[in-house]
Amino acid sequence: MRDEWFVGLSVNPIDVGDANRFDAELDEHHWLGHRMVGETMRYVATDSCGEWVALLGFASPALSCGPRDRFIGWTRDLQQRRLRFVASNQRFCILPAGRRPNTASAVMSKALRRLSADWVNAWGHRVLLVETFVDPSRHIGTCYGASSFLYLGETAGYGRRSGRYVKHSQIKDVYVRQLHRKARQVLVGAFDHPLLTDQRSQVAQIDFNTADLTSLIERIEAITDPCDPRGVRHSFASTLVLIACATLAGNKSLVAKV
Repeated sequence: MRDEWFVGLSVNPIDVGDANRFDAELDEHHWLGHRMVGETMRYVATDSCGEWVALLGFASPALSCGPRDRFIGWTRDLQQRRLRFVASNQRFCILPAGRRPNTASAVMSKALRRLSADWVNAWGHRVLLVETFVDPSRHIGTCYGASSFLYLGETAGYGRRSGRYVKHSQIKDVYVRQLHRKARQVLVGAFDHPLLTDQRSQVAQIDFNTADLTSLIERIEAITDPCDPRGVRHSFASTLVLIACATLAGNKSLVAKV
């Protein structure tokens, strides 16, 4: 009976139309509710009959976490540049229909196997490491240990509020799981590893030598330049075209890549 249950178990990102149900289920069954911030991925686990049995939410990681940062071994500069390659498992909720032995570890295992690829599709880059925080007054983290997470220690009992850290004394256990065998080496490397490149721009690149951009240029030329014309060295339209091409090529900032 146990084998049949796990054969029919699947974990997938939620459909757009299920977002309200997902939030409502978390609000009802998880003490932290549904709110997550930053880059997020929401998953639902279903059984062979399509019934929801578990919910998972991954989001942007903590800006600072002593045990995690010491485990990775990165400098503050590297941390700021590469923190986005870490995800935080902020919500994990087993629904009443899924409360059977080993459900939690089975669901987590399936979610982690696809998490990095799904993150590429949603946000354009991989995640190489997953962190999570367990409140020992509520749970002992058994499912994370069964899913090959590594226990690193305890938080210092501070939370970030309004841009500064405030002591709340709610100590939590810190766990991490590497999604790639060289995750730590990649995150602390002196040079950007290919795993840190923008994956979406590589999958669907545009050849600007052959692409027909006529309609785009015509629309851009119709935009009025709001700046004072004195001292203008380049036309407003040509500047916007360059920005559009750079964005389509995968660039996300005004910082030059050398």
